[in-house]
Amino acid sequence: NFCLLRVERPGTSAAIAKYIAKSDGRDFSLTDWSLSASDKCTKNHRPDLAERLLQTAVDSVEDEDTIVKLKLKIAGNYSICGDNNKAAKKSKQITCDFPGSSLYSDAASVYFAYLANQSKAQKIVAEIDSALDNPQCQKHLPQLMYLKWWALRKTNQPFAADKIGRQLVDNYGQNLCIAPVLLAHATEALSRQEYDKCIKLLTQLTRNFPRTNSAKQARTILERLGSCK
Repeated sequence: NFCLLRVERPGTSAAIAKYIAKSDGRDFSLTDWSLSASDKCTKNHRPDLAERLLQTAVDSVEDEDTIVKLKLKIAGNYSICGDNNKAAKKSKQITCDFPGSSLYSDAASVYFAYLANQSKAQKIVAEIDSALDNPQCQKHLPQLMYLKWWALRKTNQPFAADKIGRQLVDNYGQNLCIAPVLLAHATEALSRQEYDKCIKLLTQLTRNFPRTNSAKQARTILERLGSCK
């Protein structure tokens, strides 16, 4: 810890950890140790140190998915420390450097999530269709569709947002990401005084996603409508 956090020598810290493991007769994995030690750096708000640490592990392995996993960790550490701009740049670089990785979809989805954390809705709208159309990104399709829905609403494109929102609800009715979509549709119905539709959507939301913040808001609205059971 002293070498890692006080004198900022992650290489020396890794060497000491390896020596101690060897002395105790334990196996030592530089990758596993780097992942754990990077968390210490992040908790101390030093994502730059965590990156140096994880880069040492990157340089020691050849497996592409392991490299991408470590690089995703680097990006995530920056986001945890509030630097979503750098996190987005790091994850975008992963998609450029490793287009054939089995973790490509993970990198693409977090890239757009980091953009959303910066409220860069216009950039999401401009770029996200390439990910939505990419067969590699199918496992994260609901999340990507949700981010496009969010970005379209933020850029004042309600009709396009409504279309993709309906697709989300119809095709991914049990996915957690549709909770805020249901809430938005319900409040829009309420604004049009379509009370039965509003209540139906809010009830669906509270039943299917009871622990979400959207459900909490839905229950408040239902109480105001006098329909909370």
